[in-house]
Amino acid sequence: MKPAKNFIEEFVLFPIAKPIDLPEVRYDYDDTLLQVINGQINSKDSLNDLYDLMVEHPTWVVELQAHTDCRGSIPYNLKLSQGRANSCVEYLISKGIQRERLVPVGYGEGVPKDGLTCEYIASLPTTEEQEAAHQKNRRTQFKILSTDYQPE
Repeated sequence: MKPAKNFIEEFVLFPIAKPIDLPEVRYDYDDTLLQVINGQINSKDSLNDLYDLMVEHPTWVVELQAHTDCRGSIPYNLKLSQGRANSCVEYLISKGIQRERLVPVGYGEGVPKDGLTCEYIASLPTTEEQEAAHQKNRRTQFKILSTDYQPE
């Protein structure tokens, strides 16, 4: 009689349905350029973390979701957020990620962070608090769309 063998296979699970914040990807008001201000704020740091994950998981396809604050018209903010998502995609492509694995989507002001609506922000007592809240809405997230990408 042969001895029994146990096999163990590890599975790493990542959230697919819920977007994941890229906390240091920031933008100035009314701008699509990745914000880089000294060593403390560098939007490329978070994108480099995403790059590392995508290299580690070469079958991922991700959606980069960019958002704006609530100032500006809805059509303008949709265009602005699309430009922000495109900036993230272009940066990742410049590092070697295939374009087919990146889906940029601009959400405009339609999905404020943690209830930071324009009405709530306007009710904050100081300009500094209002600007900090607007900055939180100017963000980028990513969501894993699929895990079965196969390059041609």
